[in-house]
Formats: sequence, C-alpha cells, structure tokens
Amino acid sequence: MTMSEPIDAMMPILQRIQADLAELKREQTEHRAETGKNAETLEAIQRYFIYQLGMTSRNEADIEHIHEEIKAMTARISTVEARP
Repeated sequence: MTMSEPIDAMMPILQRIQADLAELKREQTEHRAETGKNAETLEAIQRYFIYQLGMTSRNEADIEHIHEEIKAMTARISTVEARP
C-alpha cells in the first residue's frame, strides 16, 4: 500500500484558494469602476446643487432690494399725496 503525498491533498485546496483570489480581484476591479462612475455622478449633482443654491441666494438678495425700493417709493408717494 502506498501512502499519498501531503501535496496531493493540499494541491486542490490551494487551487481553489487561487481561483477564489482571482475572482475577488476581478470583483474588486468591477467595484472600483462602479465607484468611479458613482463619484462622477455625485460630483455633477453637487455642482448642480451649488449652482442652485447660488441662484437662490442671488434671487433672495434681488427680492430684498425690490422690497426696499417699493418701501421707498411708497414713502415718497405718501409724502406727495399728503401735500395740500
């Protein structure tokens, strides 16, 4: 009776480990590509929000200026109407 060598028992295990590692590496590459796409999308969305917030701030400043002008005109009209 011949004894099998320890390498004969270990070789299939090592081959499965090698195959699993290769699969993990492939998946990691796919995940990195997907993460890169997501980062680009988030950056575009961030730029859009920053632009919108800037426009909102500008509009609020314009509205405040218009309200001040209306108050000034109302005060002048009131003065003119109050004259006999």
